[in-house]
Amino acid sequence: MMNRWQHAQSARPLIVEADVMAATLEAQHGLYAAEIAEFLSNFHTVEGNEERAFAWAEVADAVRDRMSERVRS
Repeated sequence: MMNRWQHAQSARPLIVEADVMAATLEAQHGLYAAEIAEFLSNFHTVEGNEERAFAWAEVADAVRDRMSERVRS
């Protein structure tokens, strides 16, 4: 499969994209979804890719928000 991501494009996700990625991580990894997103954020920080680090941090926040919503309801 061909990678269609262009270097000129921003890696920062839209709110909808972060929610979709959060749902995907939850489906695949359950309770560890937020920690996995945090790991990826930290990895990209170490590698010097701040945009992707920020994107994964947004996904981790989305996972935590979704968990909080489920607990409240």
